[in-house]
Amino acid sequence: MKKATLKEVAKQAGVSTATVSYVINGSRGVSDESRRKVEAAIHELSYYPNQLARNLKNGKHNTIGFIVPDIANIYFSAIIEEVETVLAINGINLIIANTKETPQNEVNQIRSLSNGLVDGLIIASTISDYSTISDIIPAKFPVVMVDRGICNCPADQVLVSSETAMFQGISELVSNGHTKIGYIAGLRHIYTTEQRIKEFKNALNTVGISPDDDLIQYTTAESSSAQELAYSLLNTGCTAIVAGNNIITMDLVNIALKNLLSNKSEFQILGYSYGEWYSWLPFLKTIEVPTRDVGRLAIRRLLERLESPDISSKEYILTCIYSYQVRNQSICEF
Repeated sequence: MKKATLKEVAKQAGVSTATVSYVINGSRGVSDESRRKVEAAIHELSYYPNQLARNLKNGKHNTIGFIVPDIANIYFSAIIEEVETVLAINGINLIIANTKETPQNEVNQIRSLSNGLVDGLIIASTISDYSTISDIIPAKFPVVMVDRGICNCPADQVLVSSETAMFQGISELVSNGHTKIGYIAGLRHIYTTEQRIKEFKNALNTVGISPDDDLIQYTTAESSSAQELAYSLLNTGCTAIVAGNNIITMDLVNIALKNLLSNKSEFQILGYSYGEWYSWLPFLKTIEVPTRDVGRLAIRRLLERLESPDISSKEYILTCIYSYQVRNQSICEF
């Protein structure tokens, strides 16, 4: 079936093509009668405006891009959901790009999306220094970095700190008699990986335990690597293990449950969560990340920057809470 044209809509409604354009774009007032005629003609002819042509004309795409390192991770899925909710209220579309924790993929996605496809970007980066991407992002192009800090960054950043929650969790482990505590971290080149290890070491020092680098292990891209590292740490005599992210936490929970079923020795877990999953398990304590607050703040800041491109950039740091505190509270206000 042939697609209807703007002229055909105008002819059907008995108005000029300019009037049809005014109704579609809302750029100029028209009479209620003319508006009803145009809307009826659009419905009868199943007319859809050429969005690409409109974008070329006004320079806007009514679309935001979100570049994530792992779309299968429930943490990023929750942030995406919050961003999408805010955008829907504002009538803006969302494009999601998955880099699979690969810097080159991220560079390619940024180059593609910022080159006329979207009006702005939210990026959870796998890159450590902004200079890697500075040359491919157009001047004054709206960008907000989330979750993962990046060096020499001129853009807005929405980051998360678990320093206080980590200290509270380590303090409880020590008070329960755990003095040999292992740590399983995420990928080495990720900002949150190194930041959380630093918070872990600071917490140990504060409670009087010297950090042992031999008890800090890094996962790889292999799905079973966290479990193998956990058994290795347990074999060294660790009675508690801290997980560096929610995926590692779930791997450790699976090991702990297997140990319970096979009557093997139990161990305590301090991990990261984004809800009440596994909250009933006695061997699990969690650091809860304000996931939805991250998404809400990031997209609201990007929308502000779309309206005012010259506003000064800011770094926002949201705070995690330790699991004994009240759940589902809002961590920050807007």
